Amino acid sequence: MPQTENFSKAPDEGSITMSGEMDIAELMISSRSLTSLYLKVGGTVCPEKLGWVSCVKICLYYDRILLGEITVPDTLMIPDADNYVEITTDSNYDPFHYNDYPELEDGIDHEMKIKTMVGFKSFITSIMPENGVSHEPSSDKRATAAFSIDSTGHNLTMAIDLSNVANIKATTKTLEMTGAAIDVVITMMNPGPLHLRFKTAYFILKQGNKTIGMVSGEFNIVPGEFEVVLEGECDEEIEVDKLNGTAVLKGDSCCEEHSTWLQYAIRQFEIEVDLDGTVIDIEDEKEGDDNWDEAGEDDEDESESESE
Repeated sequence: MPQTENFSKAPDEGSITMSGEMDIAELMISSRSLTSLYLKVGGTVCPEKLGWVSCVKICLYYDRILLGEITVPDTLMIPDADNYVEITTDSNYDPFHYNDYPELEDGIDHEMKIKTMVGFKSFITSIMPENGVSHEPSSDKRATAAFSIDSTGHNLTMAIDLSNVANIKATTKTLEMTGAAIDVVITMMNPGPLHLRFKTAYFILKQGNKTIGMVSGEFNIVPGEFEVVLEGECDEEIEVDKLNGTAVLKGDSCCEEHSTWLQYAIRQFEIEVDLDGTVIDIEDEKEGDDNWDEAGEDDEDESESESE
């Protein structure tokens, strides 16, 4: 059975001398393997004076289920002038700036092992856009972390409830088809602090059981409003000018050098696409036909002149 605990306060490591809360502004989760993750958390803390902490334990929960925990030794917790502090499980690795996994020479395990993939999948599914489900972001959710410091002053334990991470809204801004080419622009709205990096992701555009085409592009989820540009090609059997109604754009895979849970996560992304609003450019084909007709007329004129 999955382990459940009370996440309203950070787990104790003995008697507590101080407890508080972090208002999370940045929550970066990245894959390291099929069963582990990299974590970076940043936000404002209250109270701002944390003492001389030297070791941080981070616990992730979703729906009262413990997803994972990791202890990060030799960690400073010094808030800046705005009471902002940042914690990372591996200061040598930033998934938004490095393509490769660094060699860990200090002998410390920087990966948080995922205790229950059922619970972790539930979290990913809860924040991803899904076809047929309201895409309105949960603006009332507020991501926080409860923390406590033990009586020695060395150890800070932090509990993060991922149930309070807002879901993402996604809508199709434009869909253009020129010949066999497809261009899709998606407007994304992420009101929460979550960062997820998929690098290059691949999507399938389908209508029922019929595949219209495949598109791909850089796909990274960041806080705020942003756009994703995808490009690809139609299936050779599709008659573009006869498309109508609605279709579904669904995540298929992502470009990862290692097998990771991101390959599963991208498949949770799914949005509806209005084909009636598609911009279909067939001018090139028409111009080509017109030029062909004009060339044919010129040939006929030349033939008549020669016969005379």
